[in-house]
Amino acid sequence: MGVIQLARASGLPIVPLTFGCSKKHFASWDRFMVPYPWSRGLYLWGPPSGFREMLMSRALEAARLELETVLNRLTDQADGAVKRET
Repeated sequence: MGVIQLARASGLPIVPLTFGCSKKHFASWDRFMVPYPWSRGLYLWGPPSGFREMLMSRALEAARLELETVLNRLTDQADGAVKRET
């Protein structure tokens, strides 16, 4: 919720960014990971547009849910891309 409130206060866009890697030491409940050395990694980011208008017209929770959905989709894409390459 913090990044949503910061974007609303500053008027700056939110750029959703994620990372996926082919081999990791462990994966925890919050999806934190430590990549093995020399494993493949991929950063993906989404478009910053749309969140500013949403923050001004909808409740903060709706904006948070939309950002979470975008981040989950990008993370799934990154994870799928690096798994296909190995």
